[in-house]
Amino acid sequence: MAMIRQKKKNLILAMILGMTVTAVPLGIYSGTITYSKLRTDKQVEALQKELMSEKVYRAYSLKNPKSKGELIQENDLQEISVKTKSKFQVPDRSDLLGKYLSVGTEAGIILTESMVYEDQGVGNDVRTYLYDYITLPEGINTRDLFDIRIRFPNGEDYVIAVGKKVESIVETGAFINATEEENLLLSSAYVDTTIYQGAKIYASLYVADYQEAAYANYPFNFYTTELATWDPNLVEKLDTETNRANRQILEQNLFDFMGVIMGGETVADI
Repeated sequence: MAMIRQKKKNLILAMILGMTVTAVPLGIYSGTITYSKLRTDKQVEALQKELMSEKVYRAYSLKNPKSKGELIQENDLQEISVKTKSKFQVPDRSDLLGKYLSVGTEAGIILTESMVYEDQGVGNDVRTYLYDYITLPEGINTRDLFDIRIRFPNGEDYVIAVGKKVESIVETGAFINATEEENLLLSSAYVDTTIYQGAKIYASLYVADYQEAAYANYPFNFYTTELATWDPNLVEKLDTETNRANRQILEQNLFDFMGVIMGGETVADI
């Protein structure tokens, strides 16, 4: 009887031990599932918050490719929705219609402010002049945009006129549109090339059409300065006082560099 009771005890202990051993991995597995579910829920919640934080912006692109200089019309535009957390600012439809493309653009590319420009029209003082003393790059065409500059023999380089285009080229020179002021400055620059040997007037091409224009900083000669004070054809009077000071510096530098004789005296003697 004692042996039977001992066997029953051993069987009961074995059953309890077996249940305990089985329960441990089940508990671990159940805990793993619970942890994994909690982590997934947090990830989903975080993703939802991220999506909710994104804003939807309205942008515009072309339906079909267009070339530089072409007009943007109503049927050229298509609306695009852009979802982003970053600050996103593009022109509205009204800011694009009636504008011109400053660069050739493919369909589907979002249009930005730098890609379009407004035709300002032709000023009343703009005329077409034939210039035969401006050195132009080989192969230049009517679509190319450039500044007109003058380089002096001492290395000083100035901008005379900005954002110019060649209207046409003939054997004797190039036809270029210029304002009264620009033509006046170009005339002054031409005189400089006859006085200072090695001075050169040339065109500097823009790398891209959407680049902002430079500022004209060429100090024109004193004769032109006097003319600028009373010329009724000038839309705006030039800042002659600032120009006088800048011109004096320019000429002094050139005299020092070249040893030009003025009125029978060298610069060193003046």
